[in-house]
Amino acid sequence: AVRALLQRLLPAQGELEGKRRHSRLLVVPTNATDMDSLAVVEAVKSTGLPVVKHNGTAISLLVKPDADRSKLMSLVANVTLSEGAAPKVLETTSFLGEYLDVATQEGYICEDTPAACAEGTLGKFYGSYQRLDAIYSRLDALAKANPGFLKEAGSMGKTYEGREQRLFELTDFSAKESKPVVFHFCAEHSREWISAMFCPYLIEMLLEKEKEGLLQEARFIVCPIMNVDGYVYSHEPMKEELAALQKIREAGGEAWSKAESEAEAGMMNWPQTDSLFGHRMWRASRRPNPEACNISAGHGSLFRYTYEECLAHMVGTDLNRNYGDHWATGGSSSIIGTMTYHGLEPFENAEVANVKAFSTALAAKSELLMVTDVHCCAGMWLIPWGWLPCVEGNFGGGKCSSTFQTAPDYDRMYGAGNANVHAVQQVSKGPLYAYGSIPTTIYPASGSSLDWFYDHLGVVYAS
Repeated sequence: AVRALLQRLLPAQGELEGKRRHSRLLVVPTNATDMDSLAVVEAVKSTGLPVVKHNGTAISLLVKPDADRSKLMSLVANVTLSEGAAPKVLETTSFLGEYLDVATQEGYICEDTPAACAEGTLGKFYGSYQRLDAIYSRLDALAKANPGFLKEAGSMGKTYEGREQRLFELTDFSAKESKPVVFHFCAEHSREWISAMFCPYLIEMLLEKEKEGLLQEARFIVCPIMNVDGYVYSHEPMKEELAALQKIREAGGEAWSKAESEAEAGMMNWPQTDSLFGHRMWRASRRPNPEACNISAGHGSLFRYTYEECLAHMVGTDLNRNYGDHWATGGSSSIIGTMTYHGLEPFENAEVANVKAFSTALAAKSELLMVTDVHCCAGMWLIPWGWLPCVEGNFGGGKCSSTFQTAPDYDRMYGAGNANVHAVQQVSKGPLYAYGSIPTTIYPASGSSLDWFYDHLGVVYAS
């Protein structure tokens, strides 16, 4: 894969000496409400620049090497938005350049043995991204050191590749009375490494600060890595991929410009195995799709892959579109290899079926008070229902301004979301998270964990 990356993007040695590369403009409105309207995108488009990415916080624009940057920045800065506010305009390196600047720093990932990586202070451990075995090693050591409050709690089941979806439980085990259960699981989308670091950090903070507080009032069950196969895959050839990308950056010119363009669109590449970040940005499960490949390959010219090619490249399902609640009704894809492919049927992936079986059994004997499916990196607190269609349609793929209805407990959910995002802001000192139903906050998404937990297990506080 790394060799193919170099062959695709690198020209002959010396061919591109002295050529300039693209840079990127970030358009950041001073008024956050401007991002709620497509009008801001249209205003920026009026400058003649292509909108590469609009993520609810800023608009990213690629600028050609021969562009008059000062003129472009002036044009964009003079775009009039709501209340007459002009946006802030920043010129940066490309997304790919920013990524390489960070990912090539010493300590980006702990490269020592799992036992060595697991040792040390909070700052040392959480100052680097950690691989699966290091996370488990640290949590096992914490359980051994805190037997009255933390224990290894088995597994939800095995993944497609045979790995365990391990669980850890926290509470004051000396208290015999029944307690409500709070369930967290992280890294359902395996490329979201910061979520995989959040779950062990949550465990450590509960042990450090809440032995006399929350651990007296509730049982916390935590699955640190839900999509274990995808998480392991996302780490596999990091050194080789980074070295290849560094070589492309050193070559510069059209090779680097092409790499930058691919990186900007990389999370939407089809299929994901052909992405510039084929491992690092792996989102889905690792289960092949033989039945779907058989169906798709039968469509001839409508599908560019043979059955064998499909089986090799169209791997995985978006696990957060594979739950059996309004499955495949919108906000997901029926095309294998795409980012939100929902599978041929609900719960066909072992990882999601295990969540269903474990949670159903748990809810039958305990009060399942709250479930949090931890993702990143948009700064949002999302609540059911995700399957709701937009009143005005959703042809651009973004969020809805409104939906035809809301969940019956929406007011309670919304109130909890409000309390949570303000609590987060008190700690982070950063911008307030957006919060609300999935369609009106980010985009419609059917077959999600939140909707299934709410509709089938009655968990009002599912987020």
